[in-house]
Parts: sequence; C-alpha cells; structure tokens
Amino acid sequence: AERIAMLKRLNIKRYAYDWRVKHLETMAEELQLAKDNDVEVISVWMWIDAQRDTVGKLNGPNEELLKIVEEVGYQGQLWVSFHANFFVGLSDQDAVQRGAEMIAFVSGRAQALGWKVGLYNHGEWFGEPDNQIKIIKALPDHDLGLIYNFHHGHHQIDTFADLVPQMLP
Repeated sequence: AERIAMLKRLNIKRYAYDWRVKHLETMAEELQLAKDNDVEVISVWMWIDAQRDTVGKLNGPNEELLKIVEEVGYQGQLWVSFHANFFVGLSDQDAVQRGAEMIAFVSGRAQALGWKVGLYNHGEWFGEPDNQIKIIKALPDHDLGLIYNFHHGHHQIDTFADLVPQMLP
C-alpha cells in the first residue's frame, strides 16, 4: 500500500514488479492495489536458476508467482532472466538450444494466460543481446521481446549504438 501511494504521489503510472520469495505473500494485494489505483504493472520478473528450474518444471516460488498472477487476473508481460549456472559448460550453440527450450516452456505457460514474454538482460551469457536474439530467432512461433536494462549493460556502453539495430524491432 505504501509503494502504490508513493508511486501515485510521484505521478508514476507504470512499473515492473521485481520480487523475491518474501514478497509472494503480498503480491496479490499489491497487484490489486495497483489496478485499483490506475497504476499499471507492465511486467512481472521471473528468475530461472538451474539448481531449481528445469525445462518442463519451474521451482516452487516461480509456480507460486504464476498462480498468484493468474488468480488476480494480471495482464502484462513476464520478463525472464537466467542465472549464469543455466549455461555453464555449454557451447554457444548448446546454450542457445537450452535457453530456447526453457523460454519455449515458459512462453507456453505465459501465452496460455495471455501474456507476452520478454528476455531480460541480467548479466553473464544470457545478458548479451546477441544471445537473446539467437534464442528469439530459434522460437519464431513465440511472441517474444527483448528487454534491455542499461543498469545491466554498463560493459556495452561503447558498443550500444551497434547493438540497437540488432535489438530492433
């Protein structure tokens, strides 16, 4: 309630919801408060970790996230990031294949709920736009986008002008 009141006071009408396990118990309330106060939650973030998530099976908190957003009727995007451990020891080609398999699984779940999936750069192999684009191109039947956060792209500042044409549309 305090966050939504603060956003309204600052005249911020849209935000992305980044969460941790401790937030799950209040997530439904916050999503509903945002909706009731005309504050749009444009996306909800999902973190994929090889120690807890596999192709075809999400960990408990990620499953709980999907359950909550479905129950409150959330309509928006799911921004997906990967822990570096998901791609450790894989060749570039194998990493693209493994990432595409996981994104296809998550995207299928999201599309069933009417959501679009965005691949969110959060460092390491998956945080490189070239790799995200390879995954997107490997899944032409999925409605995917690329979310670029400058905070996670500091090392790309000098090459950003070259990256933009590759990331568009």
